[in-house]
Amino acid sequence: MTVLVPKDAGIAVVQGAVVFGRQPGNITSRILRYSYGTQLNVPFVQGVHESHRLNTIAGVDRCQGVFGKFIDIGTSLEVGHTVSRGYTSTTPNSSSIEIAVFSTDDTNPDPMYTDERGCKPLPPLSVYIPQTPELQSISVDYIFGDTVLHIKARDEKTKTPCEARLTLME
Repeated sequence: MTVLVPKDAGIAVVQGAVVFGRQPGNITSRILRYSYGTQLNVPFVQGVHESHRLNTIAGVDRCQGVFGKFIDIGTSLEVGHTVSRGYTSTTPNSSSIEIAVFSTDDTNPDPMYTDERGCKPLPPLSVYIPQTPELQSISVDYIFGDTVLHIKARDEKTKTPCEARLTLME
C-alpha cells in the first residue's frame, strides 16, 4: 500500500479554513463525529435500572443520569438540520431547567447512562422559564450542520420563547 502525503499538508487545512470563512455556503452537509444526548431523570423501572441510581423527586421514583440520545454518530446532516425534544421540570415553581447535553464517540455509541465510557459533557444549558406553581414543559430545538450547535427553547403551554444560555466558561 502506498500512502501519499502532499507537500505542505498543513497549508491545505489552512486554505480550507479560509475558503470556509469567505464562502460558508460551500459546505452543505456534515457527518456527525459523535452521538448526542441529554441526561434524563426517567421513571425508575425495577430490574432495568441500577438500584443505586434511584432518586425520589417530588414523590416520584426516578432513575438519575440516563443518556437520552437524540442523534446518532455518522448521521449526514444538511446545514440547519433541527432535532426537537421536549422536557419537563421535575419540581414546581422552577425558574429554570438545567439541561445537561453529552456527546459520545464510537467506543460506546449507545450508552445507557451519562457516566459510561466515552460520554463527555458539553457545557450545561440553562433554560429560564416563567415561574408557575405547576410543572413546566419546554421544547428545545438543537440546530446542527454549522460549526457550532445552535439551541432554541420555548414554553410549550404559551409557545413563548425562553431564554436559553449555554455556559461555555465558569
